[in-house]
Amino acid sequence: MQHYWRVWLAAACLKVLLFPSYFSTDFDVHRTWLSITHTRNASEWYADEPLQNQWTLDYPPLFAMYEAILSKIAARVDPKIVEESERDYASLACIRFQRATVIITELASLGTAVRAATAGDAKSALAFAGSGALLLVDHVHFQYNGLLLGLLVYALFMLRRGDHVKAGALFALLCCAKHLFLTLAPVLAAVFGAAHVRPRQDFVKAFLELAGASLAALALGLAPLFIPAWRAGRLGNAMTELAGRLFPFDARGLVHSYWAPNVWALYVFADRVLLKVLRRSAGAGATPAVSYQTSAPYLYGDTFDACGC
Repeated sequence: MQHYWRVWLAAACLKVLLFPSYFSTDFDVHRTWLSITHTRNASEWYADEPLQNQWTLDYPPLFAMYEAILSKIAARVDPKIVEESERDYASLACIRFQRATVIITELASLGTAVRAATAGDAKSALAFAGSGALLLVDHVHFQYNGLLLGLLVYALFMLRRGDHVKAGALFALLCCAKHLFLTLAPVLAAVFGAAHVRPRQDFVKAFLELAGASLAALALGLAPLFIPAWRAGRLGNAMTELAGRLFPFDARGLVHSYWAPNVWALYVFADRVLLKVLRRSAGAGATPAVSYQTSAPYLYGDTFDACGC
């Protein structure tokens, strides 16, 4: 067990050396989220403001609450970190603070989860603490995947040991922290059904146990936004704003990284091909009768979108 934490601490020391390294715009994104959650009432976290920074909050409320907690500490480290403005800010204190939060939360979440799942196996610690992907994405590029993956690992660990209801609840909380994990929901739903519902004679009760715990966790994860919004009398607006930020079909678009090696790359390719077909069918120099905003305005600007998205 001692060797397990020694591996994590050694990896953490290496990551501290990366503090001065390059960071991406995601660093500015999270710094801006610190300022948003610190200066605004929680009911307006997802609202648009006239002079807001371009990096608007687009993670679910549970992660926004995490940023709000960090912002309390950040305000003592450097008050300018939590000043909401149109400009980005990256002082030395700001860089050190944000980098340190990634390391500490990775140790607390992923380190603890892997320890529980592997009984403190040092080789497993090396696999996770020494992950090149996490090193580059979290500790250079700048994100909090270690924190979130820790929740996923622990949910899978509980699922493996038979605590299906707790696993379902934790996964629901995870989706309230980063909605990208919703893509795992169909697979896990099938696993929960096969492991918890189908084997039992009282399968209706088993299903209600899972559904009830997951819905309760979902409500808990959305509470940091919905309770203040309800008190402020703008619950409907807050729900609309949250949906627009998490699923920006008519604004930013679902696609804003043309290099992403996944199905969205195929979608963008099909979109461009169909666009040319539509224009040719309308005739040379003609304008199609119906215009659409492109599915990826960050890449192409406003164009005619053949897919109509």
